[in-house]
Amino acid sequence: MYFTGNGAVAPEVRPENTVLKSQFGEYENSLEIKEEQLIYYRSYKQYDGEYPATTYKDLTAFYDAIHSADRKQVVLLKKE
Repeated sequence: MYFTGNGAVAPEVRPENTVLKSQFGEYENSLEIKEEQLIYYRSYKQYDGEYPATTYKDLTAFYDAIHSADRKQVVLLKKE
């Protein structure tokens, strides 16, 4: 996802890049700032497999971590 500004805004707060790896899959997101562009990268890979019921808690923790990472926000301020 790209956002191109006109030089009127600048990021004040930006989230940390996230990398998650588990037996269920991989997730990564990053935010890059180049000149007047914000570039957001997100990748999710889910592994095939059958897992015992005892791993359900680990699976939900993995999904919760992805959900939290996806909800992080960038704060843009208007330049004066």
